[in-house]
Amino acid sequence: MKEPRRVRFALSPVESVSRPLSDAEYEAVAVYRSHVEICQSCRRYANTNISYRCHRGTQLAENVVLRLVQHSDSHTYCNTAVHLVQVELPAGFSTVTSLLSFERRRRSSQRLRERRNALHQDECVSDRPRVEDEGSRVQYTVVYRCRKVYR
Repeated sequence: MKEPRRVRFALSPVESVSRPLSDAEYEAVAVYRSHVEICQSCRRYANTNISYRCHRGTQLAENVVLRLVQHSDSHTYCNTAVHLVQVELPAGFSTVTSLLSFERRRRSSQRLRERRNALHQDECVSDRPRVEDEGSRVQYTVVYRCRKVYR
């Protein structure tokens, strides 16, 4: 009698599933990449702030950032999905990868600034320390200034 076959499963389950870019995502990425190859100012500032690019390059970069996002694990995810879905960028799209990593760093520093401002929201600093004369018990008024946090 033959022994029944056994199936061995992997020790760790699959943690993420990636998919290729959808047609709309691929079109946004391809148009941005082709524009960066043509435009001199966008090529020069491909790894920096979106606002340094030409008007058309800024629009195309914002279109890519609306559709795709890069997290701290350096994987690219779909920004429009309800839950995170990892997407695969084609090999020749290094300008898009650098754009997404810059946006990730910009968002991270913006969050740190917001956190720092929230911590200092209630912190008040006196202009002049409170001074009491030993003999006369005269107290000076203390003027406080507080940082105003805009939200």
